[in-house]
Amino acid sequence: MRTYPWVIAMLLSIVSVSKAFDPYVFERTKHEYSYGGYGVIDPDKNTVVRTGNILQELLADSTFYTKHTFLEEHDAIGDYYIDRKFGRLFLWTGLRDESYDGTLLLDVRTRAPLAYLKDTGSWGQASAIVDVSANNVIYEMSWADFGGPRDPVANAKEAEDIAVYDGHTYEKVKFSKVPEFGVSRLSSCFLSDRNEIYDDLGGGLFDVAQNKLIRKKNEFLKDTVFLGCISGQALLAQNMDSKKQGSSGAIYLYDVAKDTVSLTVHPLNIQGWSYRQWLLSPNAKYVVWGYCLDGGGHHIDAVIKDGRLAVFNAVTGKQFDLALPDLLGYKKNDRRYVFAGFSLDGEKFLFHDGKTVYVYDMRDMKISNRVPVPFYPDFIVWP
Repeated sequence: MRTYPWVIAMLLSIVSVSKAFDPYVFERTKHEYSYGGYGVIDPDKNTVVRTGNILQELLADSTFYTKHTFLEEHDAIGDYYIDRKFGRLFLWTGLRDESYDGTLLLDVRTRAPLAYLKDTGSWGQASAIVDVSANNVIYEMSWADFGGPRDPVANAKEAEDIAVYDGHTYEKVKFSKVPEFGVSRLSSCFLSDRNEIYDDLGGGLFDVAQNKLIRKKNEFLKDTVFLGCISGQALLAQNMDSKKQGSSGAIYLYDVAKDTVSLTVHPLNIQGWSYRQWLLSPNAKYVVWGYCLDGGGHHIDAVIKDGRLAVFNAVTGKQFDLALPDLLGYKKNDRRYVFAGFSLDGEKFLFHDGKTVYVYDMRDMKISNRVPVPFYPDFIVWP
């Protein structure tokens, strides 16, 4: 019987899903897309020990190939998303500069295939949010999907096309009515172990099963700028219009479930108060500021201005200022630094200069890894 390496890897991952894995980085080509090229990193040696092509490797399996022949030509990878709760890597694939066909789901540790979700759209609009409760539902929806027409018949018709999937079976979830709540990385998040979602644009906290608003936004929330949310912990900025003259702005951590502010910070020497400058780490332990941390568009690098960052402890509010050129021993303007997200455990943030991948450990407040890579990094997966 023929055995494929990814099958063995998947079985091993089931036995020990918590076991650490080797980091890897995808290659960005001159066309600004990846075509599946990647390099596996040995974090102890700080070197790329193996390179490969994920699409070519998967298509070498005849069973996978039969179901996904379109990946031979529709092989551009343009967007990524890591589902940290259930250990999945989302790769949106399609035709370069035209549209994507859907999402290739891989085990984030082993890169073994899990499913392919067919849901076409324009590049730059790819999005996925996973219900972090036991429901394990995958929402791949745009704002146009929410609320729906007032006419019941038209609403039911639109509900049939909603791109929502059961995360256990990867079958489409059937709706009789378009959900009232919105699902967006920039305006909403699911609460852990509760069948609820906070939707800032939608006006508050919703019960998912009942599809209704159960708690409206309070006056404090109405007077803040929503920057992001992780498992029920929302990062907010003070509305600058309400700031007293001469005072510094404030950043808040808001516990959605408890409906209380758990942290208030007045950052020092900080400019920029939008989601492009502020991020909450995936474990909600740290708040990171930089100008900027989000490129603000499809395939626009998040170049950190002057290599300057600030990290805030989400419990104490203590601020740590970082100057990457000084930290790395480089001249101030001899290279640009691109913010590349966080590690899976949320304890580290990642960045690169086009030739080297850097890992900054926020627990020790120091660079833990410098890894030269043989290509321009597109997306980095680090345990």
